[in-house]
Amino acid sequence: MRHSDGRRPKSGLCGRQGAATRTGGHLTVFLARTRGPFWSYRPSWILLTAVIGTQTLATAIALTGFLMQPIGWNLAGLAWGWAFTEFLLLDPLKLLAYRVLERHGKAAGTVSA
Repeated sequence: MRHSDGRRPKSGLCGRQGAATRTGGHLTVFLARTRGPFWSYRPSWILLTAVIGTQTLATAIALTGFLMQPIGWNLAGLAWGWAFTEFLLLDPLKLLAYRVLERHGKAAGTVSA
């Protein structure tokens, strides 16, 4: 996005939002693939390669400013920290949700009488 005179805007909002969205979204794959804690089953090498590869590429795009305003190392680190913190907080929440749903017979894979 550019101003009418061709200059790029000074705000890096698009870059920050993009980095946080791409980083956080990929980590949820590791939460959703198992009903237990995320570490209970090792992910396949192809999943790890896909996630690490796309995370590296998205971070490089955000840092270099390819087709967007560059965000810098501080904001890239903040986006990664935010995504990782969210990941660590959502796993226990997922486990709690499964416990509640299983108690009421509403979880997938449970049979109610």
